[in-house]
Amino acid sequence: RAGRLRPDFALMLVKHLMWFGRPAEAVELLDRTAEAAAAEGPDSVLAVSCVQARFGYFYPGAAPDWTGTVPVPRASTLTGATGKLRVRTANIVDAVHRGGVTEEAVTDAEAILQQHRLDDHTWESIIISLETLVLAECLDKAAEWCDGLLQEAEDRRVPTWRALLSAMRATISLRQGS
Repeated sequence: RAGRLRPDFALMLVKHLMWFGRPAEAVELLDRTAEAAAAEGPDSVLAVSCVQARFGYFYPGAAPDWTGTVPVPRASTLTGATGKLRVRTANIVDAVHRGGVTEEAVTDAEAILQQHRLDDHTWESIIISLETLVLAECLDKAAEWCDGLLQEAEDRRVPTWRALLSAMRATISLRQGS
């Protein structure tokens, strides 16, 4: 609250607050971080807008209207996969949150699943991509991806990934009528 965290660390804390079901505190910190991010540059602004979009996706009833406060950038100065992953995930979340699954969101979700391996930096984007395929009724594709990722999580012995992917697989099965 004293503002001594760098924006990247503050966003990490926001994600943890969201994870542990503390949306009011997450919003407070996210608002403060958005102000500091503007001085840091476009990548900090991009990171804030991605977290804002994810907050709205995971807590739709508790999300303030951040429209226009920090726009979702469509490009990043980051090179390589990190910037593209952030932008694609933000675009997916923004589309789903604002009006439903679009063809572009499904294309981006499939690209994320094809281009990124499951790790500490990609798991959230991968889960969002799977959810997008489910919402788009691409259940067979979602099941195939989820099964492969679940096996990878089991092989690598990462219980959090296994739990998230098992829950996702249960959702897919339910939507398939099983």
